[in-house]
Amino acid sequence: MVTINSSTERETVDGRHPPENPMVLNVEDDEQTRLVIGAMLELYGLTPINAANGTEALTLYEKWRNRIVMAIVDVILPGLSGWELALKLKLPNPRLPVLFSSGYSVDAVRINEFDSFIAKPFTRQELYAKINRMHLFLPSHYELDNPEPMKCI
Repeated sequence: MVTINSSTERETVDGRHPPENPMVLNVEDDEQTRLVIGAMLELYGLTPINAANGTEALTLYEKWRNRIVMAIVDVILPGLSGWELALKLKLPNPRLPVLFSSGYSVDAVRINEFDSFIAKPFTRQELYAKINRMHLFLPSHYELDNPEPMKCI
């Protein structure tokens, strides 16, 4: 199920405005982790589009591609790997930012071929900082020092 939230106006690095209700493709095979990451994204005013595997992610990307501003992709997925998925997502849109995540050690050379990496477990503050470094500016009202931690396992 996709939930559309209202969002505040944000600018991208090149001065263009993202689509209203920007979406993030969140691809994670572990359901609990997928839901936690989705909740983190909602805190930032982004709408998560959750997928459990690469095939599902490609279907959702086709449906929502005009509103998806980035993808968070687990490296180890059933079937289509995270690396293969990123290549397919970037075919129609080479500038789509992809943030890889994994709880395992990964090939740093492959990460450098793409955009960025975050190691699990990570906090919502770490995710926020990583997304901002990828030039997706989040609403300024988000409090990085919020006393209630949320951690992705």
